[in-house]
Amino acid sequence: MEKSEKFSLSRIVISNVTLESWKTIPHAGVTYNADVGNLLQILKEYNLEKSKEQKISLNTALLKIISEALKVCPKLNSHVHYNSFLISGSTVNKNNIDISMPFVLNDRMITVNLHNLESKSMEQIRDYVNEIRRKSENTIIDEALMSVAVKDTLKGLKKLKILSALRRLIGTKIGPYRIKRIPLKQRLAYKKIDKSQKLTAYDLEQGTITVSNLGSIYKEWNGECTLLEIVPPQVVAIALSSIKKTDSKSIITFTIAFDHRSLDFGDIVPFMKKLDEFFASKEIIEGFIA
Repeated sequence: MEKSEKFSLSRIVISNVTLESWKTIPHAGVTYNADVGNLLQILKEYNLEKSKEQKISLNTALLKIISEALKVCPKLNSHVHYNSFLISGSTVNKNNIDISMPFVLNDRMITVNLHNLESKSMEQIRDYVNEIRRKSENTIIDEALMSVAVKDTLKGLKKLKILSALRRLIGTKIGPYRIKRIPLKQRLAYKKIDKSQKLTAYDLEQGTITVSNLGSIYKEWNGECTLLEIVPPQVVAIALSSIKKTDSKSIITFTIAFDHRSLDFGDIVPFMKKLDEFFASKEIIEGFIA
């Protein structure tokens, strides 16, 4: 028997962003194979006899390495503004490196904004991610996402995107596909939880670049991402594969999608060369830990 299932709020957010991406961003993609042998050895030695909370995961280490490479390639950590009617545009290089990364929290996939990674060590990123997971236990995800949706709608109205804002309001508030909120009493009780103890719009708003570690979801996956959306107004998205053993090497494939309006392949090359430098040097990697 066929069963109809309405999109959850998180699915609505994803579908809206990805549709906007395909409609508005002409993008190209390249792959980069990283030999993570040195990194794995360092993490193995560091994590020996550490508690679960003290261990540095491969995901955390890769976030640090990516953020360090972005420091010397600021074009990749930028937002683009383009007017198709006037055929004109500009990019804004962001000072902060705020990486949007999907996490499985409370049995749901949700994208979290990891702020200011440019100034954090691997240990600090580890603690940051642990804190995100702790906060998620006190978070009603749909309420947190609703706060982000309201914030985005208000931004749209300020930019005179009135039709888009109206469609969003009608779609979520009226008709068969309206979003069902939790009871008012429960909502008021949730609002009383201190912001430091739960995820807020600040934790879920868009970052400056997106990194998806697909390999962490399916570690036995013998493949790589071939198609990737860019979250507007970001200009780059990166997907990471699982570890593949080849010729005594441990390889993780980076799929790098970039907005072709603002970037060319030549802009990606310095980023990949910097990654080459990092992954080849145990000394550099060890310097990123503390």
